Amino acid sequence: MRRGLALVLAAGLVACAPAGEERPSGLASVLPPPVPGALPPPVGSELVMPLGYGANVVAADLVDPRAVVISPSGQVYVVEGTSARLTRVEAGGTLFPVATGGGNGPWTGAAMLDGRLYVAEAGGPLGGRILEIGDHGAIAALPARLPAGGLLGPLAAGPDGWLYVGVASPGRAGRDIPCRNLRLAGGGEISGTVPCTGSVLRISRDGRRIEAYAWGFRRPVSLAFTPSGQLLVADDVTEGVGGGKFPAERAPDMLWAAVPGLWYGWPQAAGELASSEPELAALPNPPPAPAATIPGRVAAVTVVPESTRAFGPAGRPLVVFDAPSGTGQVTIADTANGGEKRFIGNLADPSALAFAPNGTALWIADAGTGRLWKVTAFQ
Repeated sequence: MRRGLALVLAAGLVACAPAGEERPSGLASVLPPPVPGALPPPVGSELVMPLGYGANVVAADLVDPRAVVISPSGQVYVVEGTSARLTRVEAGGTLFPVATGGGNGPWTGAAMLDGRLYVAEAGGPLGGRILEIGDHGAIAALPARLPAGGLLGPLAAGPDGWLYVGVASPGRAGRDIPCRNLRLAGGGEISGTVPCTGSVLRISRDGRRIEAYAWGFRRPVSLAFTPSGQLLVADDVTEGVGGGKFPAERAPDMLWAAVPGLWYGWPQAAGELASSEPELAALPNPPPAPAATIPGRVAAVTVVPESTRAFGPAGRPLVVFDAPSGTGQVTIADTANGGEKRFIGNLADPSALAFAPNGTALWIADAGTGRLWKVTAFQ
């Protein structure tokens, strides 16, 4: 009987708001301490969050969701990676396939730019590509030729009208492992004294111009712009290093506030400052400190839009990651102090998140359950 009562109390804490509760400011919204004696719900079955917020499952049966994109009108799209499929989420949770790839690698990212939808294709025999998805699912590849071999990753629309895409490092962390610099079509190259590095590329909307924006990343998994135009890069710096999903001595992943032209330390000095490593003086630039460190395998980042205060101040980064404890979390990245605060818990394997343009809801895709969650703040 006590166990049942505790479960009821716990459910009330995460699913209900007291009568007359106002919309939360988000300034201090972090997970409350667990109720003594309460059993946590099964992982992925329901979300744990602070008072003042609620969540519901909008769609299920998603397969390998990699990105969530919401149009200005509020239409929700999900990129399903291994099937290379763009899926529209309709009323009642119906999943409608809009477009499907043709065997040139998984689809790994998506972005909406000036009302047009673009998808990143990781690249097989045709190389890495950016695809424009038109009316009725018509697919047109931009002329930009990008690295193949599964290196192409997340996609974001920049405030400058360009597309930004993350490219993973083709190698691992060893200093003596020979790796190639990433070459671009037309003879361009992401060069420097440090090979074997991931990057963020900047691509004109017509796909005819490609520029290296920043480099020295391990594996960018998500890109997001703040309202002020700052590019945030979520970088998985330790996956595949040391073996296993969570190596015994796994370093934290990084959230970077990227500056054009800078090298961010991979592979010699990811997350290390040059002042503490004298031998780094010969490298392209002193590697910057991360904006925040993430205590797990980072999956995605988004920022609070200007149109809402329900999730905190505009520009606040929210990061979703898998914790070594085995559950996924959404955390508030504290870029002022380099840390983080837990905001939402009990996800199975979170893989993508996005805000609605009007800021009224946070959407979270959970690859571990195939569910798409919608988180809202109580009025």
